[in-house]
Amino acid sequence: MQEDFWICISPSLNVASCGRTLDEAKEGFVENILTFVEDLLNLEIDLRDQVLRELGWLKAKIIRKQFSKAYVSEAGILEGITNPKLLSLETAA
Repeated sequence: MQEDFWICISPSLNVASCGRTLDEAKEGFVENILTFVEDLLNLEIDLRDQVLRELGWLKAKIIRKQFSKAYVSEAGILEGITNPKLLSLETAA
């Protein structure tokens, strides 16, 4: 007689777990993910980067976007602009 097993896998981290029940598989998976992360964080930064590169992860700069804080109030007035540079049509032409 063949028994069924549940498998949890994260291909991007190469971490997996299995169990006779879904809860057992999930519990093992969480434990394995936590162990992986703990071990990864204990590595020197260069070795950590190497391990992640070998798993297919890429290091990229995160670009911070500056979003305007301007908004239109309920009264229809443009608010939240500091040092506005407004040109009339007469001076812009």
